[in-house]
Amino acid sequence: MFVKVFILIAVLCIKISSNEGGVSIDSTLVGGLFEGFDQEELLVFNVAVDMANKKQSHYGRHLKATLAYIEPEYVIDTVHKSIVGINWSMPMAAMEMMCSMLRSGVVAVFTSLSESSEDIVQSICDSKEIPVIKITASSESDPECCSISMYPHRSTVVRAFSDLVQYFKWKNFALLYEMSHVDSFLEVLKVSTDTGATVDIHLLHQNETSGYRNVWKDVRKSKATKFIVICSIENLSDVLQQAQEVGLMTIKYNYIILNFDLHTIDLSLYQYSEANIFGVQLIDPTAPLVIEAAQEIQLAKKKRKMLTHPPHITAWKLRASSALLIDAVNLFSETLKDMHSFTVLQLSCNATDNWAYGSTIYNFLKMRTMTGLTGLIKFDHKGFRSEFNLNIIQLKEGGIAKIGTWSPKDGIKMDNSSMFKDNLKEKHLNVMISWSEPYTFYKNSSTVLLGNDQFEGFVVDIISEISKLEGFNYTLIRNEDDKNGDYDPVTQSWNGMIGDILSGKGDIAIGDMAITKEREEYVDFTVPFMSLGIQILYVRPSKPVPVFFSFAHPFHPEVWLWIGISYFTVSVGLYVMARVCQPEWDNWDRCIKQPKYFVNQFHLRNSFWFVLGCFMQQGAEIAPRATSTRILSSFFAFFILVIVSFYKAQLAASLTTEKLELPFSNAEELVKRADKLGITYGAVTNEATHKFFQRSKDPVFSQIGDYMNSHPEHMAEDAFEGSVKVLEGNHAFFMESVTIQYAANVVCEFISVGERLDERYFGIALRKDSGYRNRLSSAILLLQQKGVIDQLQRKWWEEALGSKLCKEPPPDTVAPPLTLHHMAGIFWITIVGVIFSFVVSFFELGVDVYHRIGVDKKIFFREYKKEIKNAFNLSKTIKTVAPKSVSLENLDVNE
Repeated sequence: MFVKVFILIAVLCIKISSNEGGVSIDSTLVGGLFEGFDQEELLVFNVAVDMANKKQSHYGRHLKATLAYIEPEYVIDTVHKSIVGINWSMPMAAMEMMCSMLRSGVVAVFTSLSESSEDIVQSICDSKEIPVIKITASSESDPECCSISMYPHRSTVVRAFSDLVQYFKWKNFALLYEMSHVDSFLEVLKVSTDTGATVDIHLLHQNETSGYRNVWKDVRKSKATKFIVICSIENLSDVLQQAQEVGLMTIKYNYIILNFDLHTIDLSLYQYSEANIFGVQLIDPTAPLVIEAAQEIQLAKKKRKMLTHPPHITAWKLRASSALLIDAVNLFSETLKDMHSFTVLQLSCNATDNWAYGSTIYNFLKMRTMTGLTGLIKFDHKGFRSEFNLNIIQLKEGGIAKIGTWSPKDGIKMDNSSMFKDNLKEKHLNVMISWSEPYTFYKNSSTVLLGNDQFEGFVVDIISEISKLEGFNYTLIRNEDDKNGDYDPVTQSWNGMIGDILSGKGDIAIGDMAITKEREEYVDFTVPFMSLGIQILYVRPSKPVPVFFSFAHPFHPEVWLWIGISYFTVSVGLYVMARVCQPEWDNWDRCIKQPKYFVNQFHLRNSFWFVLGCFMQQGAEIAPRATSTRILSSFFAFFILVIVSFYKAQLAASLTTEKLELPFSNAEELVKRADKLGITYGAVTNEATHKFFQRSKDPVFSQIGDYMNSHPEHMAEDAFEGSVKVLEGNHAFFMESVTIQYAANVVCEFISVGERLDERYFGIALRKDSGYRNRLSSAILLLQQKGVIDQLQRKWWEEALGSKLCKEPPPDTVAPPLTLHHMAGIFWITIVGVIFSFVVSFFELGVDVYHRIGVDKKIFFREYKKEIKNAFNLSKTIKTVAPKSVSLENLDVNE
């Protein structure tokens, strides 16, 4: 059998010292053993360990994780070369990894395994007295030692569903189950038959072409209208969607879903189907603990570049298994506080030794009671979870809503009015607002306006659109302080619109109010209607004063350097080539008919002068005569043509456009340069932006928060006052990006600086459990899908301003100086030209010698060598002319 096993070991440094054959540790090693297709459990386990360590950091003992993961084996049909099944039974792989963990010195193992793998791991840990904390459902038995089950016992969960069936008085129903959940199916079937209900059984078998449609067609033929569905969360979406496709999602059909993760899948397709879909939750996605844990998982996913969810639905995507794993690690970490000291053994599966402290920790675990993400956690004497609470949920038009609770002790407690309390039709709401342009402000009118007519703005239009969708009436009430809401720890009360909501003055509040963790502890928020972040408001910079060397801006200094090097190289090259080439030696005084000496016109000064004349495109009174010197001059002329063309184009661009430079480009530069430049900065006092900097752990942001606390004179009571401070000069103001965008559209001197420093959202606030959140959230999502909110934003940020709208200045088109990277080509062409010219010059010299000497090789090479030597004797400036009767051997060069 081929087993594909992924083992990830992440063991950090453990301080070991000898102690009676064991090891004394400062950190505690815990194991995680998981299986399946989704490896998210590995990430969640690491997050759980990190969260536990942060919480227990002051106790000096940290958990360290070692992980192992088993991927199930595919069953392959070798004849048809297709996958026909999946083998989840991998006990040998589980045993191998468990023994490896024991050798590394683990003190506990957290598992999420299939039954056969779970059994062998449990057997090994029982013999070694190593605590096992199980995340999945387990069968009820009397363990010898050391098993704790975080998952509520299967029979207890089934009893909750049975109570729900009896509450709804279902006398007959269809039971649909997957083979992988046969144990739960048998429990449900047993309880149902004991109560006398008639059960129609259907196996959820997925056909390759039709999926589950054939199953649902058979169910429809049975005339059943009530269904209990037992299947994995991975397949539940397809099961429900195909039920809808065959016409079983109408008002007469009722569903109970036996899965704790119903809330994690997209149910929007069925919100308006009028079918009654019920389920239970082990976790409450609105609870602060759940939200915090979900955010930690999101951060870990971002670091690993994994797929993440939008922040406002993160908690709703948290599965029960992940929450149970976090609770399990936290429970174990809390239990270790009761253990003052202990030693750990590195155990072997082949030995008979065990860990003396394992049973003690196991007993401490059973006795501990705590509240976690999954609510109350308490165990019976067998290590099974004896007390917990389940939320009964129902899918409504506004989304998932809690309609009751269930507990083993109290059974079902249903809110009979909860199915209708979120209906907003014909209701009247008091809507709290605060003055803040362009969100809410008074209309300009020559007549006196009263009531809602006196207000206008972005959020006024949003609440108007929502009321049209949901059919409610409302009264706009302006907050007396025009504040969103701040908590006063002295009076332990809230002011602003949050205070109005809590006092009952308002039913909901809308404005430029950010959704923060602190506010969510006291009020509920809808899904966001606007996303934004913190940016810096500053005055637009003025045009810079031209510098003395502006003419040199077209080229980077390195280009100017290489132009100088080229000028020098070509000048020297021309000088040397002219000495080599015979045509450049001549009688330049035409009055002398029979000269005794030849003179070279390209001595060193003339060479530099000639090249400079080319460089200035003015020419010179002398000109090359030899082929090689003419080639060199041509290459350099082309070089100058290109350089001058580039220079003219760049100079024209730099003179016609001017770059506006800000004294800083982001928050970090602002902090570093503020004192030197005399710039102050602030935000709205005690608002979300101010508190963001106060609580940030980022060193730069923390420094900004400290500055704001120590300089209250630079803070503002509202955004308008902050804008005035910016206009007065040398002041930067931190505020929401969308508000800065509006301010820059109204006041042309304003500009936003830097990227967003965070991600935040505006939402509608309402009282906890008011029942309106789902309806309002649904309406907001519908408005977003139709583009209404985007249209309203354009209206109030641009269209409403009319001619007052500041035109966006043209983008900074100043061309940067050309670097050597841009100009390398022409320099290389010039280098090739110089080399080629040298080659030609030596060839010319050879031709000249040949014409004078003839074909005698010995004499030719002697004379050629002599000419080369004379050419490179730079101290000689003239060459003697030999008489015609004189042999070439007598030709000489003199001073």
